[in-house]
Amino acid sequence: MLTSRKRTIFITVALFTTTLLAYLPIWHAQFLNVDDPSYVTGNAIVQQGLTRYGIAWAFSAPHGAMFLPLTCRSHMLDCMLFGLNPAGPHAVNL
Repeated sequence: MLTSRKRTIFITVALFTTTLLAYLPIWHAQFLNVDDPSYVTGNAIVQQGLTRYGIAWAFSAPHGAMFLPLTCRSHMLDCMLFGLNPAGPHAVNL
């Protein structure tokens, strides 16, 4: 019979493993053609990473269809860390 502690550990490991297996395909996912071209793949300012100009630009006006300064800065950081490799941002979002 499992003790309460062992049962908790077992459930935790089972949930972690199930979640990991369910999201394993993100490592092979690509950018989407919905809004990624305007926010990441087709945006030279975002692709430069976190710069003074980029941060000011993010707060200057709506980009795409919305005002998303935090999202723009997050994409800039992703570009600094991972370049245009979509696996990095997908893993960060997971």
